[in-house]
This record gives sequence, C-alpha cells and structure tokens, in this order.
Amino acid sequence: MMAFIILLTVSGFFLIFSGNNVVVSGEKILKHYSELLVLDIGSPPDTEKAAELADSIGIEIRYESPDLSWATSDDLPEIAFVKGHFEMNESGHLSQGNRYFIFSNHDGSAYLIKWNFPETGPTHRKLLILLLLLVALAVIGAHFFIRHSLKPLKALRAGVVEISEGNLNVEVPVRRNDEFGSLTQAFNLMTQRVRDMIKARDQKRPEVTAWGSVFVRKSLKPTTAESKSKTIRVEVLR
Repeated sequence: MMAFIILLTVSGFFLIFSGNNVVVSGEKILKHYSELLVLDIGSPPDTEKAAELADSIGIEIRYESPDLSWATSDDLPEIAFVKGHFEMNESGHLSQGNRYFIFSNHDGSAYLIKWNFPETGPTHRKLLILLLLLVALAVIGAHFFIRHSLKPLKALRAGVVEISEGNLNVEVPVRRNDEFGSLTQAFNLMTQRVRDMIKARDQKRPEVTAWGSVFVRKSLKPTTAESKSKTIRVEVLR
C-alpha cells in the first residue's frame, strides 16, 4: 500500500511539473538567444553574416523594413502572415512544432527568427512514461527487497511466540550469513541453553526429593533416651 502511494505521488509530481514548465523554460531561452542574434546582425542587417549564422545554427531569418525585405529562405512566410495565422504564446508564435520569434525595431523594421523543431508533445509523453516505469520498477523492487530482508525477523518472531507458549524445542533455521544470521544463531543458542538448564534441573529433582525424605524421617525418629523415658512413664502409670 505504501509503495502504491509513493508511486502515485511521484507520478503526479511529474505530470504537474515536468511537461509544460520544461517547454516554457526552453522557449524563453530560445527567445533570449534570438534577441542576441538580432542585435549581432544589426539593422539594416549584415546579410552575409545573417546567412552564415542561420546556416551554422539551423535557423531561418527574415528582415522586413520600408526599404528592404530579405530572408534566408524563400519558403519563410512574411511577418504579417505569421502574426495572423499562427498560434502565439507568451514567448512566440507556434506552428507544427516550429517556433517563430518576432522582434520589432524603433525604425519600423522587424526580424522574424524561425527555429525548426519537431513536435515535442509525443516525445515528452514517451519520456514521462519511461520515467514513470523506471520509478515503478524501483519502488516495486525496493518493496520486494525489504520483504526479503525482513524474512529472518519474521522467523525470529515466530520462534519467540513458540517459546512464550511453552515450546522450548523450537529452532529457527539459519539461512543467511549476515547480521540476521548471527542474530538467529544467538537465538538458537539461547533456547538450547534454556533447555539444558531445565534438563539439569529435572535430573537433580529426584535426588533432592530423596534427600528431603531421608531428612524428614530422621527428624521424626525418636532418640534412644526419649524411648526409654516413654517406657518408664508407661510402667509407672501401670
């Protein structure tokens, strides 16, 4: 029962904290890094530098201003289209696992940074399921390990119950060579000594009884002087 409660607690913890929080933290890091890239490229952009960064990092960049419209890929949508058609969260726009970050400048220009990511939902679920399975195996393994470790104590408890009921012939089998095994050996030695003490007492009991009987008979037997005195008293009375 305790193992089941622990498993439920751990599962709830990961369901609450592992999914969305990790994703949101990653998006914030991407947004901050994208902002640094925009500052490094400048406005108007150094197109050669922007193309080199986009190729090395694996991103796509679009720059739009009243005088210039430039992009590292012809397939990259315009900024107005991204704003109007893609879902937006607190970090940026989302579409099919991709992340779009828009940065506007004071001169009316704007940057669009696209990070190409596959959909992470299934991956997160798989990782979560795998983690829960590992936790479940660890909890179940610990449960059976503790039960196996406590078997000698249960056997000792059964032996103590037998002795309390008057059965001194009980002997607990020693199956381990650790501290529990040493404790079991000490228990068996104790019961053996108790049996030896009771056996020795029972062997001496007839001798003590015979000696007591002789002592009583000798104490009750009258002496010779007392016998003569009683005889004389009887003769006088006659």
